[in-house]
Amino acid sequence: MKPAAPNPNPCSVNAARGPWGEGEGKASRGVAAAVSPEGATPLSVAAEWGKASVVALLLAAGADEDKANTPGVTALQLATQNGEDEVVALLSA
Repeated sequence: MKPAAPNPNPCSVNAARGPWGEGEGKASRGVAAAVSPEGATPLSVAAEWGKASVVALLLAAGADEDKANTPGVTALQLATQNGEDEVVALLSA
């Protein structure tokens, strides 16, 4: 009997095919340009949750800081609404 193929490591899945969908998650920009089916970007999620180190990493990878999510709210607006001062400073630089 042939052994089952191992499950793929979710960390190695191409960002263009990952949970952020096919849309803008092209391999050339990876997850920094991805958009979820609900319209959230990795940058908007990181900003909303105050994850400054992730925001810095995504910005360095080319994330579009002006891209709004489906309701039309930017990462800067989300960080401001949640009082995430460190993230606000990164996005305002």
